[in-house]
Amino acid sequence: YLAAGDCTGHGVPGAFMTMIAIQGLHNIIVEQKLNAPLETVLIKMHELLVYMLNQNEPNAAKDGMDMVIYRYHIATKRMEYASALFPVWIIRNGELIKLPINRRPVGGADYYNQPFFSGEFQMQTNDVAYIFTDGYQDQFNSEYRKIGSRRLGNLFLEIHSLEMKEQKERILQFLQEWKGSQEQQDDIFISAVRI
Repeated sequence: YLAAGDCTGHGVPGAFMTMIAIQGLHNIIVEQKLNAPLETVLIKMHELLVYMLNQNEPNAAKDGMDMVIYRYHIATKRMEYASALFPVWIIRNGELIKLPINRRPVGGADYYNQPFFSGEFQMQTNDVAYIFTDGYQDQFNSEYRKIGSRRLGNLFLEIHSLEMKEQKERILQFLQEWKGSQEQQDDIFISAVRI
């Protein structure tokens, strides 16, 4: 299993949401020994947040999180994934493949009746799978332009054949050059896994 998530809030509220998320994932996947469609993780996380934050009550806080999680089967090279806003991108033979997602966060009672997206993808040797939060692509430069998903995709295409350590260095270098004297605006998480 590999997951990327971003909780709403900063400081103490953000830390509280993060603690709920970490404990919730551990309980669902490890303690309950999840053996169900992967969207079940997101459904159970959503139910946990609605309960913990009393989100079924009128005027309740709409706090939540965006998340993507995947389960990789080594023997068959099959990836199962489930998305709450965040994507899975695969690079295969120099082509960027963006797996389908649904625009629904975890948490917030208003979203309760919308489904989470889940799917499968047959990986191949040398495929690189990227998951990430929105912090990198939302970073502004001195002209108040964001990196954006197109630039991020082009960066992944440019670096995907490099060793992982080199990819990390290039990602950090690009970020530093882009933001210049601007402050980093958000937490950043990027994961790359080569099959």
